[in-house]
Amino acid sequence: TSGEGDRAERLKRSKFLAGLVATLSGAAIVLFITLTHKFNPTTDIAPVETSIKTIGHALLGSDKYGYILPFEAVSILLLACIIGGLLIARKR
Repeated sequence: TSGEGDRAERLKRSKFLAGLVATLSGAAIVLFITLTHKFNPTTDIAPVETSIKTIGHALLGSDKYGYILPFEAVSILLLACIIGGLLIARKR
């Protein structure tokens, strides 16, 4: 939401190096954990056929394992973000 006359300030070398070190150390940790983990497939689980009705009840159910409440929470959060973005853009 910056205007035409706004210019970004130059990044200091210390902040750039700190960001670079944090990025490289995070990537190293993720690679180490991924490469050293033993991914053993589970063979004792048999495939189960699920009907469309069961999937629909699971997605739109409001019980313990239903997903309707998280979908609604995310939709309200996104609506608040859109309204906030419009208010910030309107001020300029």
